[in-house]
Amino acid sequence: KDSSDGLENSESIVLSESIWRCAQNAKQVKQLKKTAMDLPQLCQWLEGDELQQVFPIKEAVSESKTTADASTESTPLLGALRMSHGCRVIHVPSYLRDIHVHVEWKPLDSVNIQQELNEYGTVVLSSGASIFQTYLKRSQSDSDSQDQQHIFPVQLVRGQSIEFTSLTKPANSVAIQDAFLCGKYVSPLPPLIDEKHKEPRCRVLVGATHEFKSQATPQEEVEASLKGTTEFMVPRLWDESRYVVDRFTEGYRVQSQRGKFGRLPLIGKLDDAAADGMTNNLLEHKNLWIYTGLSSRGILYHALFARRLVDAAWDNDEASMMEKFPELTWWKP
Repeated sequence: KDSSDGLENSESIVLSESIWRCAQNAKQVKQLKKTAMDLPQLCQWLEGDELQQVFPIKEAVSESKTTADASTESTPLLGALRMSHGCRVIHVPSYLRDIHVHVEWKPLDSVNIQQELNEYGTVVLSSGASIFQTYLKRSQSDSDSQDQQHIFPVQLVRGQSIEFTSLTKPANSVAIQDAFLCGKYVSPLPPLIDEKHKEPRCRVLVGATHEFKSQATPQEEVEASLKGTTEFMVPRLWDESRYVVDRFTEGYRVQSQRGKFGRLPLIGKLDDAAADGMTNNLLEHKNLWIYTGLSSRGILYHALFARRLVDAAWDNDEASMMEKFPELTWWKP
């Protein structure tokens, strides 16, 4: 039992065994169809009329109290790619808790951080947004260049999400057991079990906004934006007779600048040139590395790149890693 949010941890951290990638324009239809042809063992393409048979979209809209302003009626279903056979949605908090069990945690004194870090032979900066809020200079926009001030080519992007809970016990007309990518994401969460709800209630996560302003977007605008992007695929979620908004969550992602390989993480050794991008000298260390900027791809990238980083840091040999993966040097001054 997780006393912090009333969730009952299941035996598995897997929330869904498949993901639906919804096409939103003709270009995406072409791309997703090609993916289905290239990887038939992993995914399947369904046309819009076929999706109507899989999901009770028409039925849900007809019963919805918000049909008048529903985007479902004006948003054609172009089709979707169903990714399965290993494409899964996992409950990240549970996943991280399992990892933390095997990690020794020691809080650092911010005043004496330099002295405490020197006790270690290798230091990797990997705490995401906090290191750029405190120690490292960052870009202000995606178009900023890496100039002589050694600004790290990342931005801090605020994201707000909404968690929903069903008002009735799970049933086919209520339960949302599939995960969707349709401009934003819709994902099931572990069911809610507490004293108020004697029977499990379905929970769903919808997100997330991409906000670059210093002030957070008001919650009513967040809700309207996420509804407009996702309601065409999961109208039952926005039916007030079936689901209620539990809470809004907010956090920051470290988003790297887009390059010819897309958005890649910042990974490697902080040499003297890169270290000039620090806002102070509290983090001076003879063997200092960085691993951040995974943005929304953290669950995909973290283990893949961490293995390469550990091998390089263990041998204090960044060159061998960069020779195998030269694209990872993209952020270097």
